[in-house]
Amino acid sequence: MADYGPRLSEKEYGKRIVALHSNLPAAPSKPARMDVQRRELNLAIDYRLGQSFPQDRRTRLWEIHRRVGRRRMRMGLREALKTLLRMRRPSNVDGLAQWVVEQYREELSESELQAFFGKDEVVHPTLPTLEEEPET
Repeated sequence: MADYGPRLSEKEYGKRIVALHSNLPAAPSKPARMDVQRRELNLAIDYRLGQSFPQDRRTRLWEIHRRVGRRRMRMGLREALKTLLRMRRPSNVDGLAQWVVEQYREELSESELQAFFGKDEVVHPTLPTLEEEPET
């Protein structure tokens, strides 16, 4: 992987994320939410890839991030509708996870993908799921 300068420490990354969200109003406007999302992505890049990661590539990652967000939203709505209609078809969350990694692969090298997502996540993408608690 290319050297993109110093990376934010985990502590500094966490502090900056908290500060970013601490300044938000209770009901931020859509432009304000988009600005926060872009700034979150830039902080993730600074933490995982390096603070000198090129601006043109950050812009392309932002476009990928937005595309991924729209697909997640559609999938979430579809899953909610299935639940409301009591449809019992399994969801394709792992397929979505694979698609997300492939979208970022358009811009990032394999070593950059591993730095951004983690090696295991690039090889076997998954999304976190909530498991039902067993009945007592």
